[in-house]
Amino acid sequence: MQNSALLWAHDPELESEAIRAANEMRRGGETVPAGTPEGSDTWRLWNIYYSRLIFGHDKPQFLATLSPAAHLATFLWLYPEDQLPKEKYQVYLYMLAQLQELNGERANALASYRRLQSQLGNYRGSLVDGTNAAIKRLSN
Repeated sequence: MQNSALLWAHDPELESEAIRAANEMRRGGETVPAGTPEGSDTWRLWNIYYSRLIFGHDKPQFLATLSPAAHLATFLWLYPEDQLPKEKYQVYLYMLAQLQELNGERANALASYRRLQSQLGNYRGSLVDGTNAAIKRLSN
């Protein structure tokens, strides 16, 4: 209920608070709220990650919301890879890799970016550009 209230309006401060609340739920051993993509608070939280990590909206403020380890743990708790809808997988890998890199997990981040790169093939766009730049940065 708390997350529903925080997600009612599209306000960066409230959305950051919703991520903090999700982290507290994870730390408290609560279960991930059930729902379908686009039909639950879990997937409304996905839209926050998407906005911040894919488009970069308020990204520095968002990343400062939690410690790098808590961001990564909360993301993995909310979105277990084996339960992810296929159509979200490439974006998932890109967000995961960013959180792994932020947490100092360079090898894991590089592996995630490379997995994504192999799936993107001949696509063009900002996801490809960001992935290629990250692979170059992490390979050095």
